[in-house]
Parts: sequence; structure tokens; C-alpha cells
Amino acid sequence: MKTKTCLQTSAFNHNGELRLPSTTENIMKPKLLIIGHGRHGKDTVAEILRVYHGYTFQSSSMYAAFFMLERFQSRKARNQGWYKDYGTAQRCFEDRHKHRGIWFNEMREYCKETKHGLARSILESHDIYVGMRSRFELELAQEQQLFDHVVWVDRSMHLPDEGPSMELTEDDADIIIDNNGNMTDLWFEVYDRILNGWSNVR
Repeated sequence: MKTKTCLQTSAFNHNGELRLPSTTENIMKPKLLIIGHGRHGKDTVAEILRVYHGYTFQSSSMYAAFFMLERFQSRKARNQGWYKDYGTAQRCFEDRHKHRGIWFNEMREYCKETKHGLARSILESHDIYVGMRSRFELELAQEQQLFDHVVWVDRSMHLPDEGPSMELTEDDADIIIDNNGNMTDLWFEVYDRILNGWSNVR
């Protein structure tokens, strides 16, 4: 880890209201990878870190949507029967849950073609990469030592696993976030496990 985040000592103010601590300005933040099954709260955790603690993040799906927009219009897509003319990357992104298998296969192929995947490009301008699914891409990132910590977000008590399009598991992470409660519970999870001394790093 590059630099530990500095926080206020209490999560409440003198009126007993939840206080939202922020990171110290102008410090080098650790590079994080946030993973987990679809809709288990990865982007929400990243958003908490962005809004309250000054981290920047990029969802792999939104970043990849520009690439996938072209793939869906390719000759390969026509020949295999999954051609779609979305028109914009945003529409492609919004439809991604219906085509997880195609997204996974095409992004895996992209990683093999480029030998680095999305991680290096995303981390050049962001603190957090959200949503990696490929073990091949994770191994590439680990070889290059791109991440200081890997965070797994779990909401398995409410939502099912993603299936074969997700190759990573909580065993690949050194920080586990329990997102089976409400938003307040999640905020405390992020505060305690990611920010407050990295207390659960394995």
C-alpha cells in the first residue's frame, strides 16, 4: 500500500449525527480493485469512497462500453447472431446485463490481444477499478503489481451469484465488504474495513 488514509477518530458529531469523514488532501491514495457479483454493490462502494473520501473510480463496464459498441457491430457479431446497433456507448452499457456472456468473452479476448486489459489504462487516471471478472486479466494486473488492495463486495443473502461470467471469488480479495444490510451498514463497512486502518487486510 502506498499511503494510509487519515481519518477523523469518530463517525459521529457532537449532536450524535453521522459524520462523513474525508481523506486528507494531496496524499497518494492506494490503488484499489473492487470486485463481486453483478449488482452486489461494487459501484455503490466506489461511490461512497468518491463522494466522502475523494477517491476517483471507473467502472470497467462503462469504460469497456465504447469498445463493446464496436464489437456488437462487427462482422463476427453478424456471423454469430449477436449483432446490435446501439448507436451510443451509453445504450450499450445499459443493456449489458442481458449479454454478460458476450461481454465477458469479448473482454477476455481483448485482454489476450493487448496483454494488459483495461486495468492499466483505467489506473492511469483513477484510484479505483470497479468490476473485473476475468481471472486472466487479474493475473495480468498482479504480474504488473497494479493494485494495492483487492476488495470483494458481498450481497449473497439477497442476490444470486452471477454465474460463469464471473471467474473471481472472495478468495482473490484481501478486504471483504458485507453489503447484506442497509446503506448505513454499508457506509460503516466501508469506513471500518477499507479506511479505518485497513483493519481487515488479510
